[in-house]
Amino acid sequence: MTTKQTQTILLTGGRAPAALELARIFSRRGARVVAVDSCGPFICEHSRHISASLRVPSPRFEPEKYASAVLGFIREQKVDLVVPCTEETFYLAQMRDQFIGDCELLCEPIDTLRRLHHKGDFMQWADSLGMRTPKTQVFSKEQNIADKFESVKAQLNSGQPFVLKPAFTRFANEVIISSSGRYEPFDIKAFAGGRDLVYQQFLPGRQINTFALAHEGKLLFNVAYHGDWTAGKGASIHFAPVDHAGCREWIETFVAKTNFSGQISFDFIQEARTGQVRPIECNPRVTSGVHLLAEIPEVYDAYVHKTPVDLSFDRLKAAQVRLAMVTFGILPNLRKPRKLAKFAWQFASARDVVLDTSDPRPFFYQFYIYQHFMRRALLKRVPLQHVAIEDMVWNDDVLCMQPVTELEARGA
Repeated sequence: MTTKQTQTILLTGGRAPAALELARIFSRRGARVVAVDSCGPFICEHSRHISASLRVPSPRFEPEKYASAVLGFIREQKVDLVVPCTEETFYLAQMRDQFIGDCELLCEPIDTLRRLHHKGDFMQWADSLGMRTPKTQVFSKEQNIADKFESVKAQLNSGQPFVLKPAFTRFANEVIISSSGRYEPFDIKAFAGGRDLVYQQFLPGRQINTFALAHEGKLLFNVAYHGDWTAGKGASIHFAPVDHAGCREWIETFVAKTNFSGQISFDFIQEARTGQVRPIECNPRVTSGVHLLAEIPEVYDAYVHKTPVDLSFDRLKAAQVRLAMVTFGILPNLRKPRKLAKFAWQFASARDVVLDTSDPRPFFYQFYIYQHFMRRALLKRVPLQHVAIEDMVWNDDVLCMQPVTELEARGA
């Protein structure tokens, strides 16, 4: 790593609005910011806060070419710090040894990330540390499918409210929720699909999402928010800050007990009966909570110098992905006046995460990106969220890569 005064920071996953948010925060503090991504157009390409960008091969489908391209770009741009912004985090973690001597990679080793990302293993880990968690059972993919079917059926017929989901999923895809304890029969063999399944106690209450940064077991900052408006079942598109000491205490304790370093996000349920919070999953990467930090310049110091940020609640402002709010908020609620009124108030009072009058090009470019992904979704007859992440989604993929040589990284 260099000792130059101006930091060069690489953001991977440059398609994400979260990456654009970080680019603006870092650049305004004098950092030189560069970006890569494996999708066609990505939003950071057109920001004035990005000094250089590169489209790279897919980490999911071409991992060796991805590693070569990213490492070559790191050396070409003399990068000091790599900040992953989407699920390419897990592929980069598997390349971790190849970063030694070049720059800092802001994520834990892959074994730690996998344990956190696996919705069952995370619960078992937290439970072993004495943390408050919902009752959780894992049906391993190694089990005989008939045994798994009988086990799951027994649980589903217990009459207790439950959640059933694959161990690796995102945006609440393929999540079966029964608040009554009853369920409609379904093809359990097809649903299992050779994957671990997680059966979890259903917790009545309101969901609270969080995003945090930690270094060597010390919490540097943490934000909590409600994501009442979503694209589909689970991807939040509106972020309203919440002042919740219980979430912070849980995260601070977990981070300390695991000596965690890096970006980490938790989803909690605040129980309706007790008011206490319990986690329902962990995402060991940046999430949309970063949008609440747009006006907090000290976030740069937390990332680069590992110094804590004093985050008083009044400094956090509500934010939204306005284009997604129009698409997923207005149209489905045209015949629901009360919900539409709530939407109108929240839509008018929250900042758009893409629009910035001093950096206007990403706002206009997002419409081209939107139609690009929408066209692909229509051609493939799959949801928009699927095509937006298909090239870098991670489902416990194990990479068997040869180390990238210096000549390969230079493109020789």
